[in-house]
This record gives sequence, C-alpha cells and structure tokens, in this order.
Amino acid sequence: MRDVDGEIRGLRLGTALLAAMTFMAVCFYAPAWTPMHRDDGAFAYVGRQLLHGVLPYRDVWDHKPPGIYLMNALGVAIGGDGRWGIWLLSALAATATVALSTCVLWSSFGVPWGPLCAVLGALVMVDPKLYEENGNLTELYGLALQWMTLWAVSRGGERRLGSLLLAGLAAGAAVTFKPTTSAIAIASVIYLASAAQAGRWRRLGTFLLGAAVVPGLTVAWLGAVGALSAALDCVVTYNRAYASADFAGALWRAVERCVDKDPINVLGVLTLASLLIRMPRSAVQSAAERVALLALPFELLWLALQGRFYGHYFLTLLPVLTIRSAVALRVLAGRLGMRRAPQGVLGLALVVVFVVRLGMHMQHQSVWRRSEAAWQAAAVHAVQTQSHPGEPVLVWGAELGVNFLAMRDAPTRYAYAFPLFMPGYTTLATWQEFVADLQRRPPALIVDASARANWPTPVMVSLDAIVAGETALMPSAARAEVVGFLLRYRKQTTPEGIELWVRAPPASLELSQLSSGWPARRRS
Repeated sequence: MRDVDGEIRGLRLGTALLAAMTFMAVCFYAPAWTPMHRDDGAFAYVGRQLLHGVLPYRDVWDHKPPGIYLMNALGVAIGGDGRWGIWLLSALAATATVALSTCVLWSSFGVPWGPLCAVLGALVMVDPKLYEENGNLTELYGLALQWMTLWAVSRGGERRLGSLLLAGLAAGAAVTFKPTTSAIAIASVIYLASAAQAGRWRRLGTFLLGAAVVPGLTVAWLGAVGALSAALDCVVTYNRAYASADFAGALWRAVERCVDKDPINVLGVLTLASLLIRMPRSAVQSAAERVALLALPFELLWLALQGRFYGHYFLTLLPVLTIRSAVALRVLAGRLGMRRAPQGVLGLALVVVFVVRLGMHMQHQSVWRRSEAAWQAAAVHAVQTQSHPGEPVLVWGAELGVNFLAMRDAPTRYAYAFPLFMPGYTTLATWQEFVADLQRRPPALIVDASARANWPTPVMVSLDAIVAGETALMPSAARAEVVGFLLRYRKQTTPEGIELWVRAPPASLELSQLSSGWPARRRS
C-alpha cells in the first residue's frame, strides 16, 4: 500500500530544498558582483522611464512585449532606482520555476525520475550559457508562467475550474513577456479540446477566458494611452524583419542545436530518445506528458522562426525537454529492469556531473564578467563626471545599462541603435526622426559603444565610420544630417579606452559647409 502521506511530505521537502538551492545559485548573478548586460540594461532603462511617465514604444523604442518593462518598473520601484529590486524579482521567478517544475515532474513521474529531471532542469536553467542578462530575461519570467500553466492544467478537472482559469491566466501572461512561450498554451488548448471527458468544452472555455485576460488588458492599456500603433510597429514589424528568412534551414538548425548545444544537449538527446523508443502499452500518460508532447513541434517552430540560437532562447523549451527526458529515463529504466536503488545511484551521478560542469562554466564566466564590469564602471564614471544630472547622454550602440547606472536619460526615442540599422525595418524617416530628436535635445555627451555590438544583424557602425563615409547602411541624406550634427562635438578617449564625443564650446566653433551642402560646425 502506498504511503501517500509520506510521498506528500517528500514532495514538499524536496520542492522546498531544491527551490532554496536555486535561490542560492542565482545569488551568483547578484548586482554586487555582476555588471549589467545589454538586454538587462535596456529593460531596466525602459522600466525606470515608465515610472517617470514615459510610455514604451511611443516615447522610448524597444521591440519586446510590454510585460518585461512592467516587471522592471516594479523592480526599480522596489529597489529604489537601482538594480537590486530587479534582481530580486528575477531570482524569485527562477525559484518559483524550480518549485513548480518539481511539483509537476514529481507528481507525474514519481521517484527518482521526477526529482532527478527537476534537478537537471534547474541546473540547466542557472547555467551561465542560458541564464544570461543576470536573469532579467523575458524567457525566464515566461518560463515560470509556463510551468504554472502545466501545473494548473495537471490539476484542472470538472470540479477544479479555478485551476484551469489560473492556467489560462498564466499562459496569457507568459505571452506578454515572450510570444514564443505560447507553445504550452496552444498545446493545452489542443489537450483540453481533445480530452474525452464530460464538460470538456466548459474546461476549455474557462482556460481560454483566463488566457484572454492579461493580453486583453495590455492591449486596452496601450490603446488608451495612444501607444498601440507604436507597439505593433516595434513588436511585430521589427521582429518580422529580425526573424529568419531561411525557415527550412533554421528549422533543421533548431533541432540540431537542441541535441548539440551545451548545456541543453543532455535534455535534447533524452527528448529525442523519448520519441524513438516504443512506449509500453500499459503506460498511462499524465496531463503534463501529453501537453509536452503536443507542444514540442510548436517549440521548435518558434525557435526556428527567430532564426537565432542565443542561449537564453532555449529557456522556453525547458518544460518540454525536461518532461520528455523524464519519460525517456522512466521507460529505459523499465526496459533495463533497474530497481529503485540503482536508479538513485545513476541519478546522483548525473547530478554530480552537472554540478561540476556548472562550476566550471561559472568560473569561466567570472573572468568575462571582470572585463565587462571594468568597461561598464569606466563608462559610467566618464558619463557622471562629464555631464550633469538632468542632461541627456547618448550611448551609441546598445549599452543602455550605462544610461541606467549613470542615471542619465537618452535624448531620443531611439535610445539604442538597433532600429536604425535593421534591414527591412529602417527607413529615411526613421533616421530623420532620430536626428530631429538630437537637434531638439542635444546630448551633453555621446559614448561610442558600437565596438561592443558583436552580433551579425543588425550590423553596428561606429561614429568614426559614419563621419568618414565608410558605411552604406544608412541613406546618404541621413548621413549628411548625422555628420553635420556630430561635427559640433570633439572626440576624446579616456585612459580606460572609453570613446567619448564631447560637446565643443561655442567659442571654438566656426560654421563650415560640407560637400553635401549640409551646414555643420567644426573646431577652428
């Protein structure tokens, strides 16, 4: 006879222990010893702008859904204009993710494969190759909501419509952080619609009602404040230009990356095995298993559509991969006739291997962070010493963390240069709006951080290259205006290597004429 009370106590103790260990692990990413990353800084900057009455998309450009900005605004409010509140929210999201995943996996697969895959999923999540931006990621918040959806769907029944309403709320909220988290929601809809149970349409309707609440409120808010059209332009039009054009090739690469990209590869190989091995006829699939299987093709589809395979993009796949890995391990152990004791030893060995590898990754990451922290501290110091509070500062590139940490606003809606160089999105009107912003509110200082933008698309161009005419990535008319504006500044480099463009004193300037016919100022 099963010791149900004992299993429940074990589940509670195991969940609490693993959640506590996860919180301790993400302390490695605390602001005390980590610099702000690129996206981390952009989200924090926009979040603080929201607290000052600035609207996303319309007044400050970025291309993520609004959930991440609202979460960062809350974090800034909690942390008093600093980073600690944002980090705390991301740490709680990671902790909640592990707690919910442990509940789902343990209740679906029992001991040892449920807890083991929960541990493996947690170790993969906090690995520096996936847990980027200090955890301040759209994917991380979406991941917690994905697991909440699975947990609530697993509990939902004819007499538990409240669980399905919660599942829908979580699924809808996840989409406002990252649209690619919708695979779990779509799979849940298919699962509920195809379930051969009485009242299935009531259950499905309850889920869909919940799923419509958060996106509906978000759209209503953006429409009420006049930012909806700008939001569609940033989130839909830009991301469509950003997405992969070679979908077939990207789909194959998505599958390939799942089985060869460290550290996701172990879960990817086990997931592949779960699809190849024959399931026992007597096997009873839990709701989580069925939803994960239905979600897998959608997860790969969304990953391929992005066309890029940055580490944090794989976080959205973790629920599906860990559940399918548990399926593979359970079936393989049964085929091999393994008893519980050898299974436990194997599971412990896998955990030890992952912990050792995680330690090596974090050691490697700490070296990189020291160089990042040095550049960022030097840039922030330069901005604070060469500009006054309230004066706008333009960081040319994508290092908005400098604006956030130095507490200087950008002088333009295009606070970083992504949209200016994205093929298929940028136009002459985009550049003209950018230059008009600068002319209306000239920055006291420009920091050229373009050399730190090491991604293939969009290609970033230094200010020196623009002045020298060494780029074909911007319209000639726009270049003339930008050069005319830049020649009002003089370039200097700090001892730490920070490239600054400082506004030249009016007395040292004389009016000149560029060959293009655009008036500009230069030093005499």
